[in-house]
Amino acid sequence: MTGRSLTIDEVVAVARHGAQVAFSAEAIQHAVDGRGLMLEADAEGITVYGVNRGGGALREVSSRQETEAGRQPRSANADGAPPEIDDEALVRANMVIHANTIPANASTPEFMQALVLLLNRRVTPVMYSRGSLGEGDLFVNDAVDLTLAGRRDAYYRGVRMPALEALRRAGITPPHVGLVETGGTNNAYAIAQAAFMVADGRDALAWADLILAMDLDAMDSSLTPLAMPVQAARLFAWVNWDAERVLDMLRGGYLFQADARRILQDPESLRASYVRQGSAWQAWAALRDAVTLQMNSSSASLIPAVGASPSDFWELSTPEMRS
Repeated sequence: MTGRSLTIDEVVAVARHGAQVAFSAEAIQHAVDGRGLMLEADAEGITVYGVNRGGGALREVSSRQETEAGRQPRSANADGAPPEIDDEALVRANMVIHANTIPANASTPEFMQALVLLLNRRVTPVMYSRGSLGEGDLFVNDAVDLTLAGRRDAYYRGVRMPALEALRRAGITPPHVGLVETGGTNNAYAIAQAAFMVADGRDALAWADLILAMDLDAMDSSLTPLAMPVQAARLFAWVNWDAERVLDMLRGGYLFQADARRILQDPESLRASYVRQGSAWQAWAALRDAVTLQMNSSSASLIPAVGASPSDFWELSTPEMRS
């Protein structure tokens, strides 16, 4: 994981099939530098949201006491109260997406390595589908911090047990969770659901194309609407692509041989299916691109701009930004 190059196929490989993960050295260093910048700002008495000030409604309240005691997870969930997410793969997808965005924020190598071990050794937090305030997945994702702190329950290789016992069996030492160590995207649960929708949608559309090819074959259909000269007159790239895709599935079959019984034009349900399916593929691709972009982009409230200078951008040189 680099924080910038995670793909939906990789999310599925980790979440559903147990592929192993690791952070790049550059990703770890970026997170460490971000944490150092936040700690430096705190030491200099600079007001920083979420570091020495509370979050949300407490944004103007000093959190010095909480800071010195170490960050506490925000989860208000009581065990068994909200619905538990019963799909382990979905929780793991959440975890890998959350982890991938940490390099853009702040953390320690120890905490990042602990996240990697959770995934690679299949320690899965008990995570609840509700509990957030507003639209973010703040409280949902706090289940990861709770597990790493040895609190509440987790699954170890599919068996539920106290989180501390799961960590012990997996050989994971709970990392120190103090100031700004756990910052990742706040929307990983929603993004994980969307990533699975993209992956499963691709399979459904692929089957739809194959089924169309089988239907055309079974109905002794005319393939003239799919021909490339016809498609050249229809300026819809994804429709053209699907026509070529279905045509290639039928290549070498009897539909390309002359048949005096074959009718001139098929029913609309056959001759225009590739138009609908090509349009569906276009919508799928737009969702794929949006989800891929989102899961490689931080949605955290606090972004450390390591190395930025007031001379880099005009707005940074203004009195408000400099403060």
